Amino acid sequence: MMYSYRIVAIGDIHVELNLLNLAFEWISKNSIDAVIQTGDICNARLLPKDANLAQILNQADSTFDIFKSSNKLINFVPGNHDPIEIGSKYVSDTIINRHSNSGYLFNYKITGIGGSHSVPSQLIGKTVPFIESSLDHIYDLADLDYVGKRIIDDFEYYIHSDIIKNYDYLFPCDILITHTPALIEGADYHNYASLGIYKLIERYQPLLHISGHIHLPKTHIEKIEWENKKATTLINLGSLDEKKIFLIELSKNEIKVDEVSVIELE
Repeated sequence: MMYSYRIVAIGDIHVELNLLNLAFEWISKNSIDAVIQTGDICNARLLPKDANLAQILNQADSTFDIFKSSNKLINFVPGNHDPIEIGSKYVSDTIINRHSNSGYLFNYKITGIGGSHSVPSQLIGKTVPFIESSLDHIYDLADLDYVGKRIIDDFEYYIHSDIIKNYDYLFPCDILITHTPALIEGADYHNYASLGIYKLIERYQPLLHISGHIHLPKTHIEKIEWENKKATTLINLGSLDEKKIFLIELSKNEIKVDEVSVIELE
């Protein structure tokens, strides 16, 4: 008898269909209850600069065919290589777009925030809105909140973001899935991570935060221990071309992470 829900998390796919098939072969053989995917299903780098929306969406067809044929419950968010329409074109009873869409994964409340602040040229204005800028002063900007300062290479960055203003209503939750990682104090990936997402995690302290976007992250799994003795496990999935997926085991008896394991695909 299984005492944990067994969930596989998959990072950026970028149309790597052979690797995605390998991942789902492993899933089919290992009693998996659900799959989480954190966006970048498409890959604008493979398309001409003048690619239209239909061409970009066509890249996603085969991936969602694999999702559908697996007969697994899939929770995903769009990435910065994915047009916003990807969130509605392929959804079904078992394929759920979690961007701005809270619900339950078994007995765990789950929500998501897609997109990122860097967007390929073919997709400018076509992805999930996500604005976060590092500026040289604190500004009073109508659509952006000042969310904090980070010092990188002795230079002070004042970070303004729309993330808290736009997505605070989704919380609290047990599982947060985002395309963009949280910008943690001391991290060296400030151009690719979000302080707004970190501030939401700090405020609401979800059990689990799962993200992608950064390929070859230095650390895939870390934990933040909060002063109130709660903890948040952060998993940066990286890209599927690392040939890694992640097995997350969640307790069936309480809201708790039992174990997180890295699975090497062969």
